[in-house]
Formats: sequence, C-alpha cells, structure tokens
Amino acid sequence: MPGEPDITRRLAAALEAGLPLSQEPFRDIAESLGVSQDFAVSLTEGMLRSGYIRRFGAFWDRSPLCRGYLFGAAVAPEKLERTVRRINGMAAVTHNYLRQHSLNLWFTAIFRDASPALRLSEWFRRSGTPFVALESVRRIRLRPSFAGEAAGEGADSLPPCSATPRPAAPLGGIQKKIAACLCCGMKPAIRLFSGIARLAGLDEPELLRNLAELRNSGLLRRIGASVSHTAAGYVSNSLAAYDFTGAPENDIVMNAQAAIQGRPWASHCYVRKAILSDLEEPWRFNLFVMIHAREESELAEREKSLAASLVPRSPDRAVTMRTLREYKKTSFRPY
Repeated sequence: MPGEPDITRRLAAALEAGLPLSQEPFRDIAESLGVSQDFAVSLTEGMLRSGYIRRFGAFWDRSPLCRGYLFGAAVAPEKLERTVRRINGMAAVTHNYLRQHSLNLWFTAIFRDASPALRLSEWFRRSGTPFVALESVRRIRLRPSFAGEAAGEGADSLPPCSATPRPAAPLGGIQKKIAACLCCGMKPAIRLFSGIARLAGLDEPELLRNLAELRNSGLLRRIGASVSHTAAGYVSNSLAAYDFTGAPENDIVMNAQAAIQGRPWASHCYVRKAILSDLEEPWRFNLFVMIHAREESELAEREKSLAASLVPRSPDRAVTMRTLREYKKTSFRPY
C-alpha cells in the first residue's frame, strides 16, 4: 500500500464513502487529511497501480433497472472448469466463487427480467447439476468498508442503502450518454469531471447537475473507489446464510439491521427468495451476509458472533460457505 499508512487508509476510506460532486472533488478530502490536492490525487493513483484500490469511478444501483439473482450449484469436479467458463462468459454475471459447501459454485447475475434466469436454470437441469436460484428481495447493506475499518471508521458511517427496490425511471438521452462515458472507470485528477464532460459534450456544471440528478434518483450510488479486500488484508471470507422461513420480511430486515450494526466486516446483506431449485431438500435459507476477516480464526469468531445475534440457540438455521477461489468479480454497468 503506497504512501504513509494512516493517510492512505483515511484517504481510501473517504473514497469508499464517495467523492463530492464538485469541480474539484478532492479538495475537501485533502484538507481534512492535511495534505494537498496534488498529493491526494497522486496517492489515489498509487493505490490504483498497486491494486489496493480495485476500481475508481462510478458505482451504480441496479435495482431500478434490473433484477438480481444468486445461484448456487453442486458442480462435479470434472465439470467445474467447463461450467466456470460458461458462467464467466455471461456479461450479466458479476461475481463467481468456489465455496466450501455441497453447493460449491456460487455466482451473482443481473438480468432485466426473469427469462435468462429460467434459461440458466434449465441448463443446470439438463446437465444434471443440482442448483438453487434465488432472487434478491431486499437489500440491507451493500458495500463493505475495508479501508474504513482499518482507519477506525465503520461501515455504519457510510450512507445507508435503500432496502426497497425503486421503480425504474426512464433516463433521458444525455443521462444515458453520461452513464456510458462513466462505465469504463475514471482517472484520478483535480478536475475529475472535466474529461467526462468533454466526452459527453457538456460543460462541467451541466454534467454535475446531471450527476446530481442520477444520484438523487438512486441509480448513481457514488463516485469513488472500491478497495480490494485481499490487498486490504481481508484474505478470509465466507458467505453466510440464515433460515428465517415464515418470518415477515420486515422482521427479517429489522433483525439483520440490528445484527450488522457496528460490524463493518459484514457486507452484501440481502433478503433473497428461492424461485427455482433442483435439490433433494428445499432450500431454507433466505438471509445472506458476506463476512470478511484477516485470518481463518478471526473469520470463525465473526461467523459465530453473527449467528449468535441472528439465530441464537439455533445452529441448524445458519450455514457458512468459505470462499476458496474467486473466478470473476466485475461491477454492474447500466449501459
């Protein structure tokens, strides 16, 4: 990680939270750190080169436009390589992992309607691969705060995610053009938005007004950075699932919000419902949380702690699936 460690972590934490939509968005952050804008921009570039920052640019909310799905599949070892190639070749698939569970392959996909999910499920059936397909119902927390935790700033200091999907609002032609210009990432700069404005054929104030509208609509979550969890030292991770069968959705959300409060290492918290399955037993788990840690022993403690908060005295209502290998990790692009 380049630069002085504390300054680097604090800058990365600010970038995780998101930059202001202004002509010189690094100004306020640089002043709060007691450094120059040039230094803040240079340090951000260094974090990108080193891999500490995985991506710098616009981060979008897919919920007004698309549906999110999580698939778990029990792929035989001799079929794994071929299956991974097929799954990773789908542009709609954003994340794909090998996990320690009988359903060993877990991946997320974003579709504009349910038809591709149905076709993918049918492909699993024809190939004789047991699977479960789950649709996202409520999002409780999305991004982690890897740099924020290291800098003493928890995920609860981040702007809250919307828990309920919003109806899609049609974008005007200029906003579609802006979204397309932002999809390939951004280069850190003092005048961060000047190049995007030129590409979109706008002046900076007009671009910033449109970006503010996109953010207010909920489609644009933030302009900032995604910190690599492995580069930040979070090399032990697991997908945890909890059984709240029959519980009202709002009760599940309230329980989850209370459990992850003050736990910045818990991310990607969703209520999901199984819509298709080819398993011997029904899939019972409908609350999912990613858990991150620096080592296996810490991960085990965090898994145990979260389960005790969510499903006390009911260990059979919790399952954890350790991450064994990352096959794909990309960001959603609206256009």
